[in-house]
Amino acid sequence: MKLFKLSVVTSVLVCNLISETLMLETISVEDNGINDEIKNKQVTVKEVGVSNNIADFLSNDSEVTLSRRAAYGDSGDTLLIRGQGGNRIAVNIDGHNINSLGGVGGNYIDFGTIPMDNIEKIEVIKGGSSVEYGNVLGGVINAYTKKPEEKTFFNFYSTVGGWDHINDYSNIRAGFSKRFGDFGITIGASHQEADAYLWNNDYESDSISTRLYYFLPNEGEISVGLIYSNTTRNLIKSNRQSTDPTNSLYDVPYTTEYPTSLGETFAGASGANRAFSNIGKNAYWEKKKYLYDIKYEQPINDNIIIEVNAYKNSEDRKERNFADTSLVYGTSLQDGDLVLERELEVDKSYGYKGKGRIFLENNELLIGVEKKVLRSGDNTITYLNTEYNGNAGGPSNKNGSVGIPSKGTRIDLDSLFLSDTIDLSEDMKISLGARYDKYSIDMPKNGVTYSEEENKITPKLGFTYIPSHRDAFGIYLYQMFRAPGSPEANHYIDGVNAYAELAEKSLEAEKANAIDIVYKHNFGNNASIQSSIFYYDVDDYIVFKSPSTGGRYAYNVDNAEFFGISLSGNYKLNDSFLVKSGITYQRAKKEGDVLDPNNTFNKIDYIPDYKLTAGIEWKIFPKLKSDIQLTYVGKRYYQRTIDDLEKLDSYITMDASLQYKVTKNSFVELYAQNLADEHYEEVFGYPSTQRNIGVSFKYVY
Repeated sequence: MKLFKLSVVTSVLVCNLISETLMLETISVEDNGINDEIKNKQVTVKEVGVSNNIADFLSNDSEVTLSRRAAYGDSGDTLLIRGQGGNRIAVNIDGHNINSLGGVGGNYIDFGTIPMDNIEKIEVIKGGSSVEYGNVLGGVINAYTKKPEEKTFFNFYSTVGGWDHINDYSNIRAGFSKRFGDFGITIGASHQEADAYLWNNDYESDSISTRLYYFLPNEGEISVGLIYSNTTRNLIKSNRQSTDPTNSLYDVPYTTEYPTSLGETFAGASGANRAFSNIGKNAYWEKKKYLYDIKYEQPINDNIIIEVNAYKNSEDRKERNFADTSLVYGTSLQDGDLVLERELEVDKSYGYKGKGRIFLENNELLIGVEKKVLRSGDNTITYLNTEYNGNAGGPSNKNGSVGIPSKGTRIDLDSLFLSDTIDLSEDMKISLGARYDKYSIDMPKNGVTYSEEENKITPKLGFTYIPSHRDAFGIYLYQMFRAPGSPEANHYIDGVNAYAELAEKSLEAEKANAIDIVYKHNFGNNASIQSSIFYYDVDDYIVFKSPSTGGRYAYNVDNAEFFGISLSGNYKLNDSFLVKSGITYQRAKKEGDVLDPNNTFNKIDYIPDYKLTAGIEWKIFPKLKSDIQLTYVGKRYYQRTIDDLEKLDSYITMDASLQYKVTKNSFVELYAQNLADEHYEEVFGYPSTQRNIGVSFKYVY
């Protein structure tokens, strides 16, 4: 149970929701122990565990699936909401979209480079029922930093722990905020590092974030924000003598110092460029990320509020690989010699958004405009040892590319949105709205520029019924539109060159019809439940697939369906004992796969059939409390190649912690993750960490 990890906090019976949807859920970073009460507006459960990043804060949600390769700093697609990964989820900090563009690799949200400095609360809107947020299927994660007040706020947090030694990983962060008359400042900083659990996978990250405020008359404000992070992550080196599960050498490691696991490659790797695909000792990437934004909010009068913001991302990555002569024979190199150096301008995106809310007697109008320019810069190989890399020909070989910049991609997303929330009566509301999204892409590759353009209007309809302070019911019918990203376009072009079946089809945006049904009930101050049903019917769903001969291609399948039903609840037995639980059943399937015409495999990767969570919080003494969490994740499937479907077994983990309140403002916690030492994989071929033991300290002033 990760130190200071939050249990999911649901907004229960919110009569005055800012959003017009009951799909909003809120997680509050609380410094206290067990709940004093289960409030009408939200259930506030304390933070427990190693809160390294936002993904850790969401891990106990039964509708959220984690799929981590590395114990720390995983840059893959680590979080799924209702089966939808980083390319179908939007993450915003104070309204600033911080999704990584992905470039030539894969779509992802690099949670490891997003600091938790001064995060006060996290909101999750599952699905796409809100007109304000487009280009998503799974939902939106909004994180908010501490806003300065007259009273000085300061917090300090540190943790250390490990699987073999007490210092296998550490995390230190601090935050400060204060208002000085019309001005205010919020600032935070953190340092994280972890030793390699899997072979060669060391990790280190430093970050600093700040936000300056100027408070205007009539409740207006202007704020300017900066988030900077510098992250170094070593790539996982393969510790299996065979990558074929049917081979007897598959589970034989090269070294017993690390668990048996598959390895990683640099983006763009293929059999024709071994300097990218054969990871040597100390191979790494270093990423520097700057996120800038400015925001203006102003009530015009009692009935109108306007908000305008703009942002700019700058993310650069340097990659280096070193020779491993046991993998590549017949070269004059020695182990550890440099064989690859590459510099990538991963993300140079920018955008703006303007919106206004108009409050009338029985109506709440929302109108807005948004533009995003998702742009990557040059990709340049500054050094490549061609002897080590190999002499295979063809367009995938990189030997002739040294010093020649590969130009980046530009994607334009232009949007308009409008909604009207109408009070039909004191207990019933209806929301009518629509988004207009226009998508265009220009991607230079292989001497030509791939261009595509598409647009769509997606209507939204929501109905909310709150007959009493105990009950709330909502049903939402809506459409979604999700445009391909640059990694999908890049791998689509590769597929067109490899398969005639893909050359006959263009890469289309995803279009979905969806329904969400949610019911919430409050049993007084001591208990609450929430149930939900969702169904997505997605045309032109985009998948990544690899043939057994190698390569990785992106293309549309005709259709994909996602269905889920969940139930969660909290029960406070007395002032000292709280029980919490959740269960979700999910089913997903695809059809119309041109590379699998017989529909041999109709699964979607890594979606569990069941996920169950159950936990207790027990205040043993006024200053001592414990927290125990059980998590069950059902079977999942992963299509390694077009002809190979792997099944991942179900698993159960137990996390536990003891927290002692040292003073009014400080806490010490002893915790254990995977207490029963369960052996399991969140991602095929990459074993998760064994039992972790750690201790943390937190001070809040």
